[in-house]
Parts: sequence; structure tokens; C-alpha cells
Amino acid sequence: MNRNEAQAGGERPGTIEWLANGLEQGDREVQDWIRERAHKRGAPRFTGWSWRWIEEDFVSDLTLQLTVTLRRPGFRLRGPLTAYVDVAISNLCKNYFRRLAGHRRQDPVETIDQVPRSRSDASLDRVALALDLRRGLLSISPEGRELILGKYVDGLSLKELAARLRIEPKTVNSRLHTYRTQLRRFLSRIGRGGRAIDKTAAGDS
Repeated sequence: MNRNEAQAGGERPGTIEWLANGLEQGDREVQDWIRERAHKRGAPRFTGWSWRWIEEDFVSDLTLQLTVTLRRPGFRLRGPLTAYVDVAISNLCKNYFRRLAGHRRQDPVETIDQVPRSRSDASLDRVALALDLRRGLLSISPEGRELILGKYVDGLSLKELAARLRIEPKTVNSRLHTYRTQLRRFLSRIGRGGRAIDKTAAGDS
């Protein structure tokens, strides 16, 4: 159902009927609206790069939650639709972080790949690692953060990083090794180990 069809059927965009019917029919406009709302209200609670890792899972969880809730007999919306969805996003964020706390205590990186996990569990593992990496990045120099984020988040080559910092590519490679070592030591101190850093570094070029 597109916007014109929704309006023709008496379902104005932004109403509970528009959302419920759009979810049931898989309407792209409704899906895009949910994604945009999640990005606006959910993304700021995470680091930008950790949000990119979990966005698909988060939006899927939010969509499922809204679909189930709106199908409940007797469900009535009190207040604006955007306020209701924002509360759902906030609660989902709290749920992610509550479960995330348990993952960070119980699951060292060395055992993550050995335990069968659901899609949601894998998502939380990525969030946990992202938050620990954020702490680690704050423990190294600004240049170190720029190099590591440029290489492993932005996907820049050694030559591109060298041009950005006005140094030789081999110097970039050497400094990346130094900063990875510092980051690995930090992760080891908080029980993460350096396996994730080593896996990523294996693709350096």
C-alpha cells in the first residue's frame, strides 16, 4: 500500500492504522519510517560504528515488537504515534544494554565462536565488543584513533591514510601495529583478549 492508497483508504500516514496495516502488508514506506525513527532515537545511544553493526538487528527487533503489540486484542494507542514508537525504541535500547551487561561479564572473545547463538545474541556480542573497543580507543592517542578508525571502519588503504596524515605508507603500517598492540593490551586488561584485533589486522594491505 503506497501513500495515496493509505490516504484513499482513510489511513493517514502517521496514524496507528497506517502503521498496523503497513506492517501487516510489508509496506516499504512504513518500513522506512520505522528505520528512520530507530536511527533518530536509537542510534545516538550507541557509537556510530557500533550502530552500523547492529542496525539491521535492532530495526528487525523493533518491527517485530510493534507488529506483535499492535495485533493484541483491545490494544489502544494513548497519545501520538511517534511518542509511542519512541518509548518502544527506548525500552528496546534498555533491553539491549541490560542483556549486553551479561554478555560482557560472561562471554570472553575466545569462546564466542564456540557457542551456538541466535541472531539476537550475535548482535549483542557485536555491541559488547563495540563498547569495549570504544573504551580502548579512548585509551590511545588521537592519531591512533584516527588510524584505526580510518583503516578498519572507513576502509581506507595504507596509501590513503598516509596521504591524509602526510607520512609514508610504511610509517602508517608501523604505527598501526603499535596502536593495535596498545589496544590489544587494553582489551586484555578488561578480559577481552586481542583475538578480534588480530583477525581484523590479518587483512592489512
